[in-house]
Amino acid sequence: GYNPALATRKVVARVNRSRLNFEMWQAIFEAASDMAPYVQNSMLLAIVTGQRRGDLAKMKFSDVWDGYLHVKQLKTGVKLAIPLSLRSEVMDISLAQVIKRCRDRVVSPWLLHHVTSSGKVKASDQVGENSLSVSFKLAVDSTNLSIERGKTMPTFHEQRSLSERLYEAQGINTQQLLGHSSEKMTAQYHNDRG
Repeated sequence: GYNPALATRKVVARVNRSRLNFEMWQAIFEAASDMAPYVQNSMLLAIVTGQRRGDLAKMKFSDVWDGYLHVKQLKTGVKLAIPLSLRSEVMDISLAQVIKRCRDRVVSPWLLHHVTSSGKVKASDQVGENSLSVSFKLAVDSTNLSIERGKTMPTFHEQRSLSERLYEAQGINTQQLLGHSSEKMTAQYHNDRG
């Protein structure tokens, strides 16, 4: 018989989001200096750990033991133990230093937490993943970055790709760090989307 599915074309999704490079990241990080501390802390955690937004938001100080940050990825269920000694050479900062920076005058179980109360949010509350995206976008919008015509500004998730590219240049096994099951998935982070 006739299979109508065979007569359809496969739609290829074209990504219009700009890749984030380190110079752009630095400008956004600088712009975030006027924002709540969690904004810069989330950016540092994103680059140094290479983890997804949801995994960053749920990180707790109690996830740190025996010299590692223990992560169970929400999307895949993959369990990772990221060494606190992991260091981003280009940023000259280790995971241990980023976690130390997340500790502040507010006692909170969450690495990324609010430091002031406002509306329904109390100081020490967990920062939600949508807040990470919105605050990153606000930081991006407050820069004077220009991007290629027809592209959109990078989103919070682009930091995962930047992290992978920076660590790959350092010779680190990025497939393992990102928790990918295949090299093919990790290789997508090298695509410049040109």
